[in-house]
Amino acid sequence: MRGKEIPTFKNKIEEYNKTIDFIDTRISQMDTYLETRAKIYTEDDRLRSFDSVLAYKHETLSNMLEYMKDIWVLTKKYVASALQVFSDMVAKSTSNSVKNLTVVTSMGVGATLIGLFTTDSVPEFTSFGVIYFLLLAMLGYVVNRALRWYAQHKSYSIKSVDIAKDI
Repeated sequence: MRGKEIPTFKNKIEEYNKTIDFIDTRISQMDTYLETRAKIYTEDDRLRSFDSVLAYKHETLSNMLEYMKDIWVLTKKYVASALQVFSDMVAKSTSNSVKNLTVVTSMGVGATLIGLFTTDSVPEFTSFGVIYFLLLAMLGYVVNRALRWYAQHKSYSIKSVDIAKDI
């Protein structure tokens, strides 16, 4: 995965996370529906003859709901884990950018100090000084762009963790 692709993937995972939160809320509301169905079949005398069938269907529905809740917890954990991976990658990329800026700034400061120590003690504005400054600024810009390009095109690997089967 290239560095410039990380934000796109992170945004996609965040979208999944929002969708999962929405669906989780809807699943949590199903308990109310389950209670309503239980009241209908237990309180309606006309349905007494179907009591065993309705009880079985209600139990099946209840078990399915619990199963869905468990599966959904697992799904939420997977998405949270993926989101953490991409957040860590963004943090690493940002850290690399800060390091790059530090290198560029250090180069500029070093060049300026070398220039100060190799000239007369009284600084003067000369055309050479202005050109020297512009060259330093351009060099800093070029190095910064090169380091940014490298960070965006650097490949990052995502390791897939296998599920332990011998538990």
